[in-house]
Amino acid sequence: MDRTLLTLIIDATGKRTDIEIPNVLPLSELLEPMLKGLNEGMALTFQASNYRYSISSDGSEWNNIELHQSLADVKAMDGCYLRIEQVNSFSTV
Repeated sequence: MDRTLLTLIIDATGKRTDIEIPNVLPLSELLEPMLKGLNEGMALTFQASNYRYSISSDGSEWNNIELHQSLADVKAMDGCYLRIEQVNSFSTV
């Protein structure tokens, strides 16, 4: 299976981790096991819809990646960045 070495950035904690993951599986299949493997507390309450996912080749320009897409779909290369950013929703009620 083809794999991509990337830097995972978790905005909520500021954590950056280099990780090698399969590049043909949809992001939705990778997130929870990846976060559990990194011992991220957010994995316990993880709901994919509460986060935004972006990818960048050099950290300067970010492009959104959808949960159904794989790293191969977005042509991610070794050395890219994958950012997980919590989407805040505010109630006015």
